[in-house]
Amino acid sequence: MPISILEHCMKFYLLITMVLVISCGDKNPTSVIGAHGNNLIETHGDPIRIDPLPLTNSSMFIYPGNRKFQLQNNTVTNSYRDPQGDETTVLFWKHKFKKCQTELVRVMAEKPSHRNLPVELRCPDQGIGVIFSEGSDLVSRVVEFEKE
Repeated sequence: MPISILEHCMKFYLLITMVLVISCGDKNPTSVIGAHGNNLIETHGDPIRIDPLPLTNSSMFIYPGNRKFQLQNNTVTNSYRDPQGDETTVLFWKHKFKKCQTELVRVMAEKPSHRNLPVELRCPDQGIGVIFSEGSDLVSRVVEFEKE
């Protein structure tokens, strides 16, 4: 009989341990905005390539998975990534930004057209913005910038 109680206790302990490991794992890494370029490489590894930008002392570090980091004077100023899961809808972000004073900003398009202009819904308090086409509910990019 004592072995049975011990087995039940071990199963319970194993279950609790698994729940804790699963719930604590795979969290989003902390922001690298404001970090030195060397810190970016330490946390994300070497980029696939580095593209120069027209701003003085600026470059774009390109990583796998369409992840990009903009650096100016060797400091990370912005990051860009594809939306994941529920992040692909504007409705998700409106709910996430519910307590934030949001801004809607027109984004300069590479090839301007009269319809479906890209816009960015920004939450300066959280330092996050999302880019989507006007009249669409689909988010194309998630942008991280310095919190205001």
